[in-house]
Amino acid sequence: MNETLKGSMKVLSELLSQSNPTVFGAGARIKDLVALLCRQEQSPHDWQYEIAAVMSQIGCITLPPDILHKLYAGVKLSPEERQMYEQHPDVGRKLFAHIPGMDLVAGMVGMQLYPMAEYEEEAVSLDDAVICRGAQMLKVAIDYDMFKYQGGSHYDTVQRMKKMVGVYNLELLNILEGLKLKNEQGKVVTLQVKDIRTGMVAEEDVFANNGVLVIPQGQVVTWHILQGLYNFSKQVGIQEPICLRMGAIEGEVNENASP
Repeated sequence: MNETLKGSMKVLSELLSQSNPTVFGAGARIKDLVALLCRQEQSPHDWQYEIAAVMSQIGCITLPPDILHKLYAGVKLSPEERQMYEQHPDVGRKLFAHIPGMDLVAGMVGMQLYPMAEYEEEAVSLDDAVICRGAQMLKVAIDYDMFKYQGGSHYDTVQRMKKMVGVYNLELLNILEGLKLKNEQGKVVTLQVKDIRTGMVAEEDVFANNGVLVIPQGQVVTWHILQGLYNFSKQVGIQEPICLRMGAIEGEVNENASP
């Protein structure tokens, strides 16, 4: 049942990515990072952590696209825009609250922006501990993804996050630092649409000729996304060639991580 639910959420995320690539492309990358963190912990709640990750950005569908574009570009948001963005986790929490058995996931999604300094030293119950751990994973993965989107190596991004005292769970940052992400090692190629295959990773935003964002930077090309790309290519046209990295996001523990 857990695997069925995870698969259903993955398909839903991929389908929604056709309507909002920025939001749900980020969700797919965040899920991959959380899955790598979970692999090191081997918690019985891994499936809940991964569902929370893949759907963590669902509340962003209520936001104007410009807010997310500015955020990922590193442009400072206005106070009004910042307030709107900080409300999206609660939107996601309320959506999940309607699904039976998703109480823990709803809590993680709702707390995803909490800095580490806001957590109590000890959770008052087991459920609280699971929610807090999941939310802390989301905070690390979401911000890592955003900072990496703005440029910088894996090492530099983690060091940047470590300098932000009281924001992240340092244990999780240390695990992240020790991971060697395979997608950083893959060969970079430039291809026409007809030559793109599933499993490749977009090295830059992919736009249709009318300016519509079709695939965001860092998105793994799945079958559904590839079909959408083919459709845009036939009906509107795609800005080619497209720069991609071979291989999907995977990772392994790197015992000798270095810059």
